[in-house]
Amino acid sequence: TSTGNLTIDSTGGTTTIDDNLTVNGNIISTVGSARFDNVVINGNEIDTVSGGLTLDSSSGTVTIDDNLEVTGDITLTGNFNGTNVTFSGNVTAQGGTFGNVTVGLSDDQTVTTSAGKLILDSATNEVEINADIDHNGALNTSGNFVCGGSGTFTNDVIAFSSSDINLKKD
Repeated sequence: TSTGNLTIDSTGGTTTIDDNLTVNGNIISTVGSARFDNVVINGNEIDTVSGGLTLDSSSGTVTIDDNLEVTGDITLTGNFNGTNVTFSGNVTAQGGTFGNVTVGLSDDQTVTTSAGKLILDSATNEVEINADIDHNGALNTSGNFVCGGSGTFTNDVIAFSSSDINLKKD
């Protein structure tokens, strides 16, 4: 046309282009959805007619430039890195590193540190252990297992010191 828009309309309702189509400018759809092979774009939603949806880039990086909300499950096979990562709900993993504390990396039921000692500190100043304590580490320089402060014991308590050996029976 020399003026105005060009409208292509067929009586059958389908217009077929059987070669490559090059568009300079924006493609604006007012019909509600566009389908490219198995991928359908409808409004703000990208869906598939069949199969899964794969986002892939030649650089190996896909950037989401906004907050990401996932309403289904996430299966992650690589590393999860971030400075502010918040989880709500259950997190299942083979193990993890949090600062210099690792959980389940050397063994499924092991908590270790890469530097310094492991400190358990609670807001109530109580740490509850619901199992036996088995001490296999080194003792202090005097060869003692040291517990500071006072404690409350219930049930049977067996305590002795090396000086108890010298006690005589009557």
